[in-house]
Amino acid sequence: LESILKSWRLTVDGLVAYPGTFSFCDLRDLGLTDYLVDFHCVEGWSIYDVPWTGVPISKLLDIVQPKDEATFLKITCIGGTYTESLPIDVAREDKSIIAMGIDGNTLPLKHGFPCRIVVPRLLGYKNPKYIERIELVTTEHVGFWPQFGYTVEGAVPPERLREGKF
Repeated sequence: LESILKSWRLTVDGLVAYPGTFSFCDLRDLGLTDYLVDFHCVEGWSIYDVPWTGVPISKLLDIVQPKDEATFLKITCIGGTYTESLPIDVAREDKSIIAMGIDGNTLPLKHGFPCRIVVPRLLGYKNPKYIERIELVTTEHVGFWPQFGYTVEGAVPPERLREGKF
């Protein structure tokens, strides 16, 4: 994992005033917050009260300052095969984070080390692991799973959402 951290960077660019590249430590130094939220899979299962640690996506957006015409985040993961998108207003919600830890520890590799997106009110496929680029764009990007029939929006059905956990 140490060798991954030496070379890993998160680039935030596209329709922004101040494009940036952030190391793991740069993100950590923005100030980490703990979140206790639910995680929902498209297959119908949920994990309740997941203890994530991360940085609000809104904090990162405040640094790069999206231009007025930017309405979506296009997210690209390491290797470039897995991509996803989020509306900028959803990315700015209080519990939408760049997760760097879980259960008091750094994310395990299988859960997206070094960083992943967590948006509790969206299904798991809208929470990409191993992120390396966030590009601000004007149009919604059809990500990896929506190409195979999953909805682009990826909203958790309301009856699965628990108050305060999304």
